[in-house]
Amino acid sequence: TPIADINALLAQMASQPAAQQEQTKQQIATLSQTAITELETAQKVAGPTNTNLPTITGNLALAYEAAGKHAEAADAFTKAAQLEPTNPNYLLGAATNLAFTGKIPEAGADCDKVAALSAPSGAVCWRNIGVVLYNTNQMKDAIPALQKATQADPTNADTWFLLGNALMNTMQSKMVDGKLTAVVIPGTVEAFQKYLELAPNGPEADSAKQTLQVLQQLGAGVDTKFIAPKKKH
Repeated sequence: TPIADINALLAQMASQPAAQQEQTKQQIATLSQTAITELETAQKVAGPTNTNLPTITGNLALAYEAAGKHAEAADAFTKAAQLEPTNPNYLLGAATNLAFTGKIPEAGADCDKVAALSAPSGAVCWRNIGVVLYNTNQMKDAIPALQKATQADPTNADTWFLLGNALMNTMQSKMVDGKLTAVVIPGTVEAFQKYLELAPNGPEADSAKQTLQVLQQLGAGVDTKFIAPKKKH
């Protein structure tokens, strides 16, 4: 089906070099348009009492999302969730796409509903909102979502790294004795230390160590075991 093909291409794209990604994006755009046409027709034919309607509506939402039509995707995911209220994936999809359209309070309300159905899905939901805001440079708004994601799942190293970066990017400064001094936001050091605890050899480990060195120079309390080079035996 077009949806299965879209999902396969999205999975491929995650590991492709940038030059190849553009071609894959075009394939996804073409497939998603085909899927939207087919599924909109299927939705009309199915009628309101058809047992397949939640799946058809959910797939239509996925096709809208793949096409970058986030408002339509959010609406379709919400309708699918109303048809199948015990499925957290539909609400999760609605929340992510609402975040893309700037409706953050509504997205957060959906994440709360997701968490009530499934705690792990709740963590993913808050992380998705945080990532959407982070990637669109809305760092201040990303922080509460990423904090909720770390509370819901403290074992995800990448979420801690994103939170640390968001906190670093919103750091303010003040004048102290005639000098401009950075004011480190509480939780910044802990976020990078937590990343290194969970992923000491992770892809962002060097970046996290360098940031902790900067934070140490700014006078923040950094546990030196996270930035000291390992001794050779």
